[in-house]
Amino acid sequence: MNKNDKEAVYVREGATPKVRSLDDLTRCAGQGMTMKERGRSMVEILPPPPYLPPLNRAKGAKGEDSIKSPPPYLPPLNRAKGAKGEDLKGRSMVEMLGVLAIIGVLSAGALAGFNKAMLQHKLNKHTDEIGYLLSTVILNQDKLKDARFGMIDELKTLGAFTWSVEAYTPIWPGQGYPAVNDSLGNQIWFENYTTEEYPSVGDEMDLGVYLPQSDFMNKVCYNYVNIFKNLAGEIEGIYVRRSIEGEASKRKIYLGKNCVAGSCLSKMTNSDIMDLCQNHCPLSAKRCILYAIISSSRVEELLINATDVD
Repeated sequence: MNKNDKEAVYVREGATPKVRSLDDLTRCAGQGMTMKERGRSMVEILPPPPYLPPLNRAKGAKGEDSIKSPPPYLPPLNRAKGAKGEDLKGRSMVEMLGVLAIIGVLSAGALAGFNKAMLQHKLNKHTDEIGYLLSTVILNQDKLKDARFGMIDELKTLGAFTWSVEAYTPIWPGQGYPAVNDSLGNQIWFENYTTEEYPSVGDEMDLGVYLPQSDFMNKVCYNYVNIFKNLAGEIEGIYVRRSIEGEASKRKIYLGKNCVAGSCLSKMTNSDIMDLCQNHCPLSAKRCILYAIISSSRVEELLINATDVD
């Protein structure tokens, strides 16, 4: 045997060949070894291992072992990593439902707040529009006095309407005065009387507002009264006329620039306005109209009637 050989190969029947050193091979001499000088590697023929019975495994339908070979290796999914490189786990169904519930509550609150803000924006815009219209009428009332039934056209010429309007003949009032709708959809019109045609009324110019019979009526009424209140020093006053089935038509008056004491428009509080809009003009009313008296020749009569509902 060549002394330069460093290793020898041992083969045992039914086993994987094992590699041993040359020293181990020398100690095993005479035990069925084939030397390298014969042209082959030194091979040790070892006896077979003792017999071991197979394990009691469950059998399949055809008698084969039910234990299958493991599935092929699949690489892990590309999961998101955390700050320290660990896999981030998903959320449970309960957590997701909780998140959706919170989102729903927040969305409902945000929607309610948005609707409220939009309504307030419309009311503010309405205040500016009617305030500008009424101011234009007050400044040009001498010119408009002779307009009579053509007052809407005259106001269009003066640019008093800052929103798009279309004149029409309303069912109420029945005197034939044309009406338009404000930006909130409420019917408004101007009544222009003269002493020659209406001796009992005299010279008078009124702005009428047909209050809608709905839950929105209180907000419309409240907005209009506040507009008229801001112009209390320029108009004669306001009054509400209601018509309820089974009772005579009634009205309540608040005086404007000539008010000295009593029911003064300039001194109306929020509770006074709500009382006028809710109690004196209830939803059960067949008809409820708010008037602003721009000018009138019967101021003394208005002073007498400036009390509670008459």
